[in-house]
Amino acid sequence: MVRRRTSRVILKIKQSAQDGGLLFSDHARREMNDDQCDEADVSLAVQKGVLIARQTHGDRGTRYVIRGSTGEGREMEVVCRMAGGEVRIVTVYRV
Repeated sequence: MVRRRTSRVILKIKQSAQDGGLLFSDHARREMNDDQCDEADVSLAVQKGVLIARQTHGDRGTRYVIRGSTGEGREMEVVCRMAGGEVRIVTVYRV
């Protein structure tokens, strides 16, 4: 049951990325700036990436870690969570 629910969540995250519906935290934007990537890079990494972790600890809810690459082939990990039906990018970092 957990896997099926996770699969649906990942599909929702990928669809939000494709539709341009990702919300970025201030922290994520700072990290993106530090790593010289933009929203398009993160969106592509999410769309083409794979789920590598589902983090359930903490009091803010489940976080999903997706590893993907930008159009230039730079690998990155994107940490996001569902918040009120919306996808919020918590942080981004290059690998």
